[in-house]
Amino acid sequence: MVAAYLRSRWERHLLWHMRQSFDEYYRAEGPNPLVTVKIVTYNRAELLQRTIESVLRQSYQNFEVVIIGDGCTDDTAERIERLNDPRIRFYNMSQRGEYPENPLQRWMVAGTHVANRANEEAHGRWIFHVDDDDIFEPDHIETLLRYAQENQCELVYSKLARQVRGDLWTNLGRQGSFGQLQRRFDDGPYFGVGHSSVMYRQYLRMFVAEFNVWRWNVSGDFYLWIRMRYSGVRVGFIDRVTVKSPLRPGTSVEGHKAEDRS
Repeated sequence: MVAAYLRSRWERHLLWHMRQSFDEYYRAEGPNPLVTVKIVTYNRAELLQRTIESVLRQSYQNFEVVIIGDGCTDDTAERIERLNDPRIRFYNMSQRGEYPENPLQRWMVAGTHVANRANEEAHGRWIFHVDDDDIFEPDHIETLLRYAQENQCELVYSKLARQVRGDLWTNLGRQGSFGQLQRRFDDGPYFGVGHSSVMYRQYLRMFVAEFNVWRWNVSGDFYLWIRMRYSGVRVGFIDRVTVKSPLRPGTSVEGHKAEDRS
């Protein structure tokens, strides 16, 4: 990934300046800082509600939830409003983003622009991401946050249990896999880092997710993580499952081959 390496030289310089400004700020933070959970969604109101409920059940409760709709046309806004929780903010883009026609390439980068917008809206000192069909375990936020605080990490990730098909599940995430993903986009399980299992300091949103990486047959997540690795972000890993990604109703496989991908 020559392009990622070259870009990271500039981002490494920016990261150094961010550390000068904020390292002491994070060392001195209290035990319960505000964290942001960001969710990108498109016309999955019922599944989104399940995801939000898994956030609301967290053992750590000092959070805000920022939800960005990628031009939603269903009842997402109404369902969120009925939750009546002031910690939840919803913004809906005026129109859906334009993505590649190829199902695999579209899956690689769908929601990229919206995810960047969610980062811009984050007020918390730490940012969590969760896909709109994934589920946090009840102690997910607290587990990652405490690890980061105790070990002065800028980013922490854990294992994510993904249902591949039927009764077959696989775990994403292992020691040293951050920024070194080995994905099999065709059949069978693949290994790497689940986006929903990652938490990072707010200033790491300087690493903006790129849309056009699909032209290199690269996923947006991978390109983002590898730039962070090349730039020297301090990364920690928790060797247990704290997030689950079950198949969506009506689907028999995960990823770009799922029946509800259009």
